[in-house]
Amino acid sequence: DDVRNVYRACGRACALAMKTGDVIGEELAGFFLHQVLRDDSVSLEELQRQLSESDGAGDILATRAVLDRKLPEVGLHGLTLSRTVTHTEMEVELVPNGRNIPVTEDNKAEWLQLHLHDKLYRSLRKAVDAFRSGLLDVLGGTRRTSPFLVLLAPAELSRAWAGSAVGDRDVQRWRGTASVSGEIERQAAWLWEL
Repeated sequence: DDVRNVYRACGRACALAMKTGDVIGEELAGFFLHQVLRDDSVSLEELQRQLSESDGAGDILATRAVLDRKLPEVGLHGLTLSRTVTHTEMEVELVPNGRNIPVTEDNKAEWLQLHLHDKLYRSLRKAVDAFRSGLLDVLGGTRRTSPFLVLLAPAELSRAWAGSAVGDRDVQRWRGTASVSGEIERQAAWLWEL
């Protein structure tokens, strides 16, 4: 509960910064914001791009080579449909009984998708949910109705928090495409004041 409370407090702080026009000065990880704003169904190519952007640029799993070359050639022989959590000895099964199912040339794309999804998404679900709750405490609405969570792309939200300008043209475009429900009219008005 303590960790969740910290993430919720961080979400509140980010939402307050957005409402008051302050900046945090640092970008949040793209894969984290993607989950905050959207669902967690992403393609393998998107997962690899997100891994590369999060200090995993040198990781073979972020490259096409892992799919194009044979498992032993890229140092991935002897794996199962499980993964060991980074810096721990904890093994997570990616499918039921995954620790007993070997990764083969036929299922390596499935393994890679499951592995990266678990590492970048499933393992962070509780933190993301708490962070989003903190945002919504301040911004109002729900995941599906808050203008900030519905209208902004992860990159736009990241730039807004990091200090990059959001121009009048951006706000006009959002306002022109928004459909605001009565339950969040006040929060939508705050968005247009940005």
